Amino acid sequence: MNHNEDKEMEALLRRYRPKGPPDRLRKNIFEPKPKPKPKHSLKTFLRRFSIAAAVALIVGLNAATYRLSRQTADLIGARPLWTPQAEETARALDLDKNGWAKKYLLFCLAMEEQNKRSKIQEHGIIGAIQ
Repeated sequence: MNHNEDKEMEALLRRYRPKGPPDRLRKNIFEPKPKPKPKHSLKTFLRRFSIAAAVALIVGLNAATYRLSRQTADLIGARPLWTPQAEETARALDLDKNGWAKKYLLFCLAMEEQNKRSKIQEHGIIGAIQ
């Protein structure tokens, strides 16, 4: 290439070369950015503190409720209906593995418990507690 062709090529490229960054980009480059808000404001602190307090309260109340329900169950003589022996019996009865024996056995245990409670209630033992 000779010198004239270089100048022509340079002139041709100058027509398509941008003279500078677009205005939107120029603002991003040359203007200072606004200062960000502090991440740890009082409002943020209070919000996080209230969430933590609510979680602690819920966990504490849940533990207290569980403890009271266990004490109440011990007081009235309640027992869990579904025991390991009941599970073993249900497995032995459920020959076709569809779960009906487990449901039926649980129903029978619940009915037995209801009958016991109604007999006790007739005699007035639980009537004072309820």
